[in-house]
Amino acid sequence: MTMPIPDHHSRSCHHSGVTGERPRNVLRIPRRRWAGAVAAAVLFAFGAIIGAGAGSPKSADGDAQEKPPQAPAGFAGTESGLADGGIVAGQVDSDPMSGTEPVYSIDFSEPADVNYDNWPDYWTRRIGSGFPSYMTVEIVPEPSPGSPRSLLARIDGGAVAVFTPPIAVSTVFSHVVEVWVRAEGLEHDRVFTTLSFFDSRNELLHIARSGPIVPDANWRLLRLGLLDLDLPHAETAVVGLHVEPADKPDLKAQVWFGKVALSRLPRLSVRLNRPHGLYAGGDAVQAVFTAAGIEESAPPVHLEVRDAEGAPLQQVILPWKIRPAFAPGAIPHDESLRKNPPYLGEVTWDVPLSEPGYFVLHATLENDRGARRRVEVPIALLAPVPQIAAAPFGWSLPRGAHPLDLRDLLEVIRVSGVKWIKFPIWTDEKTASQELEDLGAFLERLRGLGVHTVGLLCQPPETVRGRWAGQPTAAELFAAEATTWQPSLELTLARFGLLVGRWQLGSDDDLGFAAASRPEAVVGRVKSEVAKVLYNGQVGTAWDWLEPLPMTQRSPWTFFQLTTEPPMTAAELERYLAAYSPAEKSAALWVDLRPLNRGEYPLPVRVSDLVLRMVAVKAGGAAAGFHPDPFHPQYGLFRPDGFPSEMFIPWRTAVHYLRDRVPLGSVRLPGESPNVLFGEAESGMMIVWNPEPHQEELFLGDEVSATDVWGRTTALPRVDGKQRVDVGPLPRFLEGVHLPVALWRQGCHLAVTRVPSVYGTPLANQLRFRNAFPQAVSGTVRLEGHPGWRLEPAQTPFKLLPNEEIAIPFMLTLPLDAEAGAQPFVVHFSLQADRRYEFDTFHTLEVGLGDVYVDLRTRLNAAGELEVQQTLVNETDEALSFRCELFAPDQRRQRADLEVQALGRAIHVYTLPDGRQLLGRTLWLRAEEIGRSRVLNYRTTATAE
Repeated sequence: MTMPIPDHHSRSCHHSGVTGERPRNVLRIPRRRWAGAVAAAVLFAFGAIIGAGAGSPKSADGDAQEKPPQAPAGFAGTESGLADGGIVAGQVDSDPMSGTEPVYSIDFSEPADVNYDNWPDYWTRRIGSGFPSYMTVEIVPEPSPGSPRSLLARIDGGAVAVFTPPIAVSTVFSHVVEVWVRAEGLEHDRVFTTLSFFDSRNELLHIARSGPIVPDANWRLLRLGLLDLDLPHAETAVVGLHVEPADKPDLKAQVWFGKVALSRLPRLSVRLNRPHGLYAGGDAVQAVFTAAGIEESAPPVHLEVRDAEGAPLQQVILPWKIRPAFAPGAIPHDESLRKNPPYLGEVTWDVPLSEPGYFVLHATLENDRGARRRVEVPIALLAPVPQIAAAPFGWSLPRGAHPLDLRDLLEVIRVSGVKWIKFPIWTDEKTASQELEDLGAFLERLRGLGVHTVGLLCQPPETVRGRWAGQPTAAELFAAEATTWQPSLELTLARFGLLVGRWQLGSDDDLGFAAASRPEAVVGRVKSEVAKVLYNGQVGTAWDWLEPLPMTQRSPWTFFQLTTEPPMTAAELERYLAAYSPAEKSAALWVDLRPLNRGEYPLPVRVSDLVLRMVAVKAGGAAAGFHPDPFHPQYGLFRPDGFPSEMFIPWRTAVHYLRDRVPLGSVRLPGESPNVLFGEAESGMMIVWNPEPHQEELFLGDEVSATDVWGRTTALPRVDGKQRVDVGPLPRFLEGVHLPVALWRQGCHLAVTRVPSVYGTPLANQLRFRNAFPQAVSGTVRLEGHPGWRLEPAQTPFKLLPNEEIAIPFMLTLPLDAEAGAQPFVVHFSLQADRRYEFDTFHTLEVGLGDVYVDLRTRLNAAGELEVQQTLVNETDEALSFRCELFAPDQRRQRADLEVQALGRAIHVYTLPDGRQLLGRTLWLRAEEIGRSRVLNYRTTATAE
């Protein structure tokens, strides 16, 4: 399958040599141009053609035929921007592409108009409906880049289309069209260019069209291509220049066209030994790179493999295996090809990849003219995972199998692990029997894979759709007379109801029911029709997160697809799911899992956001989460050509590790990294992440492994009875977590988590915990607070039956220098269950009641002194007085007495000499309440700002 790849050429200010122009007063009309004129007359029979030579590349009804030819199976990775069957993104540039070989060019100077009629020789123009002849198009003495003249189209209520004569081409090469253009008064019309290919019988093979642009008064270069097309029978091509209205036509506008150039470069493509770049664990990766249109002495190809973030992993330079592009006697009638026959080159690369992950192969080909061709192809090396029985994650496929066929789609679904698929299913009596047979087999195979299928009623057959001028919402369609949609729906349910029990009215982004006046009546009406054919048939619609669910006692909805714009964050998902009442949750809640757009957010942010939202779907109790379009160009798991995007493996990894596991909340870790614990039988899995890089150190289990989002798994050996886990913004999946220990940590807590900042006085507290082991346990618990704290008793023995809870009292005495604020409090357990276990639980004890506290900030002033600003905050309802002392290393202590009003604050600045000597060192502030026992201790590290 041909895989278009965006062009990444380096460009410089370079104007290619002019070719295809005739010397003035010399008229040479190649035989093929007359043949092209005959073909044009046939193709353009609907309207008149003005001009001599080849005709306009249009079909008989005036519409461009833009369906591309099929590429060879398994063919992948070219540079063409032709991603959707003819429309190429309009590229506007300031300089022509460098290093290309000219095929045809015209700058509308005098040699282009031999008979001085202000019309380029052998060009043609479309005249007919919407293309009036009264609008003039002529060569004018308006300078354009590199020429004293240009072609002017005066726009006045219609469209303009003009065409070059046929140009000899060979699609052994890649082609690019470049046109200088500017405009005045253009508002509604759009400018674009086309390149149409014909065979030896002058039959139209393909039309490539640039995206439309709206030029301004400055000259801009409009580019179409590079085009890599597999058209072996193409012999000529015609360039078209177009000005057409987008909605209503412009009046009194002008568009100037400058130099028009068709150029070529060698083609570069790659073919993989696995379809769509998906490799199972242990598969060898082999890529065959092909260059077409190169010289016999072409330089070697530069090959490179990069990771998901673009970092190079390996580079190699390999020579081409060269052979002629054409057999003897088969060279096309292109004089330039006969003088310099092109060659084909091939290189096979056994890519040295073994670890799972997402990679991109790059190949670069340069020529002696400075041109550079690049091709890239993504590959996904999938970690071997067992097939999972269930998972609440799926894909919505609003365009059916596109861009794959049904067989390839089944394989992609199988390796992805998704267990829910939404698929457009709506047929009538006119649906082709082969289409029905293929669809039925596809649905059977999905059921065999354990996939739940949801029928999307979003693409009505023509017998239904034709009754509306535009595209109705599902709410509008099903609110119409039942005779409009009921017959085809009944036929569809009768055909596929045994394979599909759930039916969604409209696509995932169709929120028409949320805006309808009586949506329950419409949904109830459809559900009644479904019930006539299907026993227990389920019906639902898309719904806006921000609108209340229309749930009543007799609600017809059995599920809601919840979506909104922009998509919910993970935290918002959990909050909104938790806010729904039990009555609202009587209908299944499906959640939209649209990833963030590529190009707007860096890859780590997009990956983390998606995985954490998938976690929120599980933790929040949603019935399922759906990717709304896995082949979308901006947020898909695959690229529009069917090859994996950088988001596919993180999605697959999360699906595998979350699957049907039960969320069990979170566990406090020593570094307080966020996490979610999941259980499956007696085994635990923890997803852990941290906005900042951090290392967590604790006992997690006997055999624990960590897997990153790319599927790479490493064992976590125990060192001194603990594992060390490197944590960062990208979530990691910890498999083999000892579930009883994790649940023990969850159930262990301090009865009092905030104590007054009273020093030297014992404070009563309790440690409470529950036996999470399936058997009776005995052991000891040892308390460890901040250094200097006195804990009595420091160690206590205990015995517990399964699920038995105990409260162990203890006394805490704070020393005079105990620091205020949140302080770590660690509890050590040593217990005997099925074997001996040693592990810690992690807590925080807040010293100070939080109603009086100090904020410290430091900075260097212009004199090199260190200024320490103390802000004393009083949130009580009475005035307070404090005696404050600041201790700095190697300096005399500084004192200040502060009075702070009720619900007020007092600020004092200490000034310390030789401030630079104090940077990075610890300062200690002690604030003792005058006349009372409260003491606040704070430590801070001196910084310059």
